[in-house]
Amino acid sequence: MNTQKLVGALFMALSLVACSGDDDSDSPQQMTNEELIIGKWYFESKTPGSYSDCEKMGYIDFKNDGTFTIESFEDNTSTCTSTGAVTGTYTLINGVNITLMAGTETQTATIQSISQSELVVIDTGSGDVNTFDRTAG
Repeated sequence: MNTQKLVGALFMALSLVACSGDDDSDSPQQMTNEELIIGKWYFESKTPGSYSDCEKMGYIDFKNDGTFTIESFEDNTSTCTSTGAVTGTYTLINGVNITLMAGTETQTATIQSISQSELVVIDTGSGDVNTFDRTAG
């Protein structure tokens, strides 16, 4: 397991946390960002740059208990291979500012938008924008 790649994936995932709720009027009761963020979010796109099809298999999974798991993938000789999973804890402040902590690493991000199907976050340190969705690949 390449620790440096896992930490890099952690930072990318952190960038995925910052949001202002979804305004869909067809849902009877609006969910909070705290509710919407729970579950598995797959890497979809980033600015600057882009994700390969293999990298889009990577995800961050936020749990109700304040923990998360992030797993990233890389193309290894035409085979998409997991670089390993990292677990840690997260805190969502005011529904928009997220802090991810894994071991001695801490990353912060701001949720730009969130719905039941898409999460867009801005990495507080780099300003990179990461978009996640609920579908692998």
